[in-house]
Amino acid sequence: MKILLVCLGNICRSPMAEAILKSKLVEKGEDLSDYKIYSLGIMALNGDSASEGSINAMKDIGVDISLHRSQRVNPEHVNAD
Repeated sequence: MKILLVCLGNICRSPMAEAILKSKLVEKGEDLSDYKIYSLGIMALNGDSASEGSINAMKDIGVDISLHRSQRVNPEHVNAD
């Protein structure tokens, strides 16, 4: 299953949603290799790290997004596989 999460800059909302979704699937015993889950931003600058506030908020719930790097939406990302 392919799941794309989109926000504006891909440094706050969508990376947090991606990480939370993955975390919840693992908690339920799902195999993440059955999924392609990723986040993008419609105005993102490729390669930016997640915002400090987002990283800290996710740490508070035990999820690490410190390695996240932003990506801008492009046609290759949204075409169906």
